[in-house]
Parts: sequence; C-alpha cells; structure tokens
Amino acid sequence: MAKSFAVAVILVAFCFSSSALARLVPEDDTFTVEGKVYCDPCHFEFETRLSHPLSNIKVTLECKKIDDEKNITYLVEGQTDKNGFYSLPVKGDHQEEFCER
Repeated sequence: MAKSFAVAVILVAFCFSSSALARLVPEDDTFTVEGKVYCDPCHFEFETRLSHPLSNIKVTLECKKIDDEKNITYLVEGQTDKNGFYSLPVKGDHQEEFCER
C-alpha cells in the first residue's frame, strides 16, 4: 500500500511539474534579433570614435537548413533607424538551421 501511494505521489508531482514547465514556454515562439550597423573606417571590427551609425540601411536575416544551403527556410527584413539600430522579430524555432544577417 505504501509503495503504491509513493508511486502515485511521484506521478502527480511529475504531471504537475510538466504542466508548469509547459506554461513557461512561449506559445508564439517569437524572439528578436537586434544590432547596430555602423561605418568602420579603420577596419577594427568594433566601434571607435571615428565610427558613425548608418541610417536607413536594409538588414536581412536568412535561415537555411544546414545540409541544404540553397533552400531558404526563413527570411525577415528590416531597416536601421537614425542611430543605426535595427530590431528583427523572428518567429519559430530555427535552432537546427544556419541563420545569418
């Protein structure tokens, strides 16, 4: 009797923790890629006092399957603001893909 009660308690605890974790995962599965585009006249590959932001630049994020780089699976475009910043909303899970901007 005690064994079956312990098993029942463990099963209830497992079911409760599974339903609690399911609520933590976002339903729409959306995240944001943010960055800044700037002119790098010294080719240091980081911002210096000589760097300046580039506004109204088209930014594209492409995702492709790792084994098939010709097949684009996701594409989103945006534009930089006056300070060179961009924000791209990305929908879905692209963990098994190669994404680049």
